[in-house]
Amino acid sequence: MRECCHSKRLKSCTLELTSQIIAMPDNRKLSVSPLVCFRCGVCCVKYQAILTLNEAQGIANYLEISLDIFINKYIDHSWPGTDALLISQRDGGCVFLEQDKINNNATACLIQRVKPSICRQWNAGVYRKECQDGLFKYWKIRVSHTGLLEGDEERLRDFHSFVASLS
Repeated sequence: MRECCHSKRLKSCTLELTSQIIAMPDNRKLSVSPLVCFRCGVCCVKYQAILTLNEAQGIANYLEISLDIFINKYIDHSWPGTDALLISQRDGGCVFLEQDKINNNATACLIQRVKPSICRQWNAGVYRKECQDGLFKYWKIRVSHTGLLEGDEERLRDFHSFVASLS
């Protein structure tokens, strides 16, 4: 394990995410997964989710509306497909994406429990450009070429605490 922040006077710190351990400045080692989804929403802004008719029906049921109303209100009608549908975008992102009301550094999916399989299959990671963009946008944290999170020590601690609160 590599030690970081050799001096408390340093203004930046590095969190090592290998071996599922984070090395903190005071030499505490905290367990963490390589990079869990921290709900930045960048992927929800960059891509439109595709879903099957069965998934559309499941979401409609969850929202307690008919499939026809769901399709008219939440589906992108410019998509030419009939076996699959595209969820509409609003304000530059998925129509079901909203800013978290409690934490300004996160977004919330209004259909999290029934979101499409394409969304459930998304794997957050330090090497994904979208996740790197979200880390910087909300936390001012960068990812080094070796996969380490770099930034202000306090921001890194706050980020780790936030991620821990998600589990």
